[in-house]
Amino acid sequence: MMKIIGRFLFYLLVLGVILCTTACDDPDVAPSDENENPTPINNTTDLGNLKIGLNVEVANTTIGTQGGTVKVSQTNSPVNGMEIVVASGSFSSSQNFKITTAEIIENKLGANVNPITPLISISYGGGYSNGIMEIKIPIKLPSGHTALGFYYDPFTGKLEGIPVIALSSNSITLLTRHFMSASQLKSAELKAGVAEPNKANIIITSISESFLNSQPVIASGFKPGVDDWEFTNYGSYIATGGHCAGQNMAAMWYYFEKKPTSGSLFNKFSDNPKLWQDNARGYKFCSVIHKDLDWVGKVATFFDKYIDKNQELDKLKLLTIAGTMLVTGEPQGIGIYYQNGVRTDGTPSYAGHDLICYQVSVSGGKLYISDPNTPGTEQSISFTNNKFDPYLAKLNGNEPASPFPYVTYYAKTAYIEWDKIGKRYDELLNNTIGNVAPNAFPSYTIWVKDKILDFELKEGLNVSNDTLNTYVECPASITAVVKNGKRIISLQVYGTDGLVKSKQTVPGVQNWSLSTGNYVKLTPGPNKLGYLVIGWNSNVLFKNSTESIPLFIDFKWITVNYVLLSIISDQAEGQTSKEVKFTARSKGSAPQSAKYIWNFGDGTTEVTKTNDSIATHTFAKAGDFNVKVELYDNSNNTKVTEAVYVMKIKDVSTSKSFNFTLLKQNGSGNQRYTYQISGTVETKLPDQIISILADTDIRIRLKTESYKVTFQCAITKFEDDTFGKWTQTSPWSTEQWRKTYVGITDWKGTNGTYSQLQISSNGSGTITGAQIGYGGTTSENNIWGIYKYLSELSTGSSNEYTSPTVGFKFVIDN
Repeated sequence: MMKIIGRFLFYLLVLGVILCTTACDDPDVAPSDENENPTPINNTTDLGNLKIGLNVEVANTTIGTQGGTVKVSQTNSPVNGMEIVVASGSFSSSQNFKITTAEIIENKLGANVNPITPLISISYGGGYSNGIMEIKIPIKLPSGHTALGFYYDPFTGKLEGIPVIALSSNSITLLTRHFMSASQLKSAELKAGVAEPNKANIIITSISESFLNSQPVIASGFKPGVDDWEFTNYGSYIATGGHCAGQNMAAMWYYFEKKPTSGSLFNKFSDNPKLWQDNARGYKFCSVIHKDLDWVGKVATFFDKYIDKNQELDKLKLLTIAGTMLVTGEPQGIGIYYQNGVRTDGTPSYAGHDLICYQVSVSGGKLYISDPNTPGTEQSISFTNNKFDPYLAKLNGNEPASPFPYVTYYAKTAYIEWDKIGKRYDELLNNTIGNVAPNAFPSYTIWVKDKILDFELKEGLNVSNDTLNTYVECPASITAVVKNGKRIISLQVYGTDGLVKSKQTVPGVQNWSLSTGNYVKLTPGPNKLGYLVIGWNSNVLFKNSTESIPLFIDFKWITVNYVLLSIISDQAEGQTSKEVKFTARSKGSAPQSAKYIWNFGDGTTEVTKTNDSIATHTFAKAGDFNVKVELYDNSNNTKVTEAVYVMKIKDVSTSKSFNFTLLKQNGSGNQRYTYQISGTVETKLPDQIISILADTDIRIRLKTESYKVTFQCAITKFEDDTFGKWTQTSPWSTEQWRKTYVGITDWKGTNGTYSQLQISSNGSGTITGAQIGYGGTTSENNIWGIYKYLSELSTGSSNEYTSPTVGFKFVIDN
């Protein structure tokens, strides 16, 4: 019973104390200053892979543009004495920094994560600073351990390394330019769900040096030839000294942000792995990022300040890189430097190069690195006698190699403005990379040189010539050759095999001429040509040389269709009054919107067809006709090419008429005779009659040489017994033919017989056809004699005679 009463009195006493404390708490009393004990402000216990205790605010300070120090002065805080040093000019406006801490109650980040500080949360106004901020954090480092600093992203539950510049048994100093979570730094579409922007959670952990040394190799999963870019860092028109940082940062960004869903980077954006220039989007992406990050200016200044010239911190860097890679499984960014001179103020100047460390062997003393000057190749930096050995490297692909003794560790996002890379990647995807200011490439136009008027080279161009001559104009080019008001720079043309088909000489040399151009021989059909546009700057030269360095501007594939047009007829030889079908056949792609204009060469109206290469036509007469078709690109009414075809048409008729009016006069010219002859020639087979002529004879030229002929003569006037009509068959013998004919064989006049059938040859004396001549063998034993006699009977004695019409009919049986 006494125990129960005692317990009751104890609880009552506790309740009284609580009530008294509550009653005595004045809400109007000002909050305690920094020298008092921390005040609990939030009770968040679950934070992704961490369980934490109460959040306690330990500092709240505003820093102006002149810079300053945020300091924790809480004697009971585990981070008492912590400092954030903000350099002058780091921000364009005042920034409020607030620091809170929370005890880490449970850690699910893995066996290699051993926190030696509470979770430290730092919030501020946001963005990257224009200087490096130093964060000194008090620690108690276990013996034989090294300390590591990490960002912790509660949204993803992952850690990210922070560069370490100093370490002792009781403090660690980190370097960074921001206090933001990795989720906030991702591209816009990945920021959804970020609860607390402009806030970074930092953890300091320790790891045993002997444990790191026991690991044969610590790998990140990043592999050269898989996760780096496939091209060499030669620099570009906007990054004349190289774009190593842009190339590496773009590769690391892709590895972290895109590879899990989009696959490996190597050759991802290349259409032709045989030609590195073909990945113009990726190459320009790297140059733009390099310029955006201001590697040569602002970032180089940051690194210069922290270069360890005596290499006293090399072991710390090796252990930090190894430990961070082991914990995160991620590649790490490093910079290498050598002294290349002295500035005007007497301070040393440095040349730097950027690398990705993807694998470490502490026991083997090696950093395995990916070098943008040797893409797809494994390289390494050795570590001996507690120092890194000089690494032989180039500043860019055009420079000679130099030894780089100094290594600087910059981790991942701590120095580099990660969010800028994501924004530029969107431009890569929509094909605007390099066109958006700032840091845009100059615009240009590729021209086709033509005899009449030069025109722009565009995708799908249709040409009818087998040779293409091109040049490139770049109005903004610093160095160029001016021809016809155009600033001409260099152009190289490649085939899909990766080989150069044509290139122009460097602008500025004495023998450079626009007329030399870029002549490329085309093959019928589509020709896929790669055009590399190269700029020049007379101030950008190869080392120890007066020769300008070619500066990448762009590369693009353009397909040019060499359209070799021909006409196909459905008949080898056509016939009159019979339809012929013609097809315009192109060897090479016709325009998507094609127009065909047909001219059949016989005086008929032209025929136009759209997207139809077939035309039909009927010829009214025999002969050889030049059929022509012109092919146009109907989208812009541009003529592409033309073709001509000779169509032979034969006469399919079996009958042909003739009608001649002739004038004849005697030798003295005092008597003139006008007479008219007409008639028909009929054949059994079609297309046998070559020609019909008449003078003193009727001459019929035939194609065949074996036939028999029947002919009739009918006089339209004086058809009486005086002349009579009768038929007689007479033989006419040769070695080749036997011919019969019907005709007037006995003429009752003073000249006797007036008619006979004769065979004659062509002018050369060789019989290639046959001619039937109806006439006589003497001057008046022919048609002339008949007409003269008839004319005199008709008109009487006079100097002018007009004969009645005499009709003839020849029937040829062949």
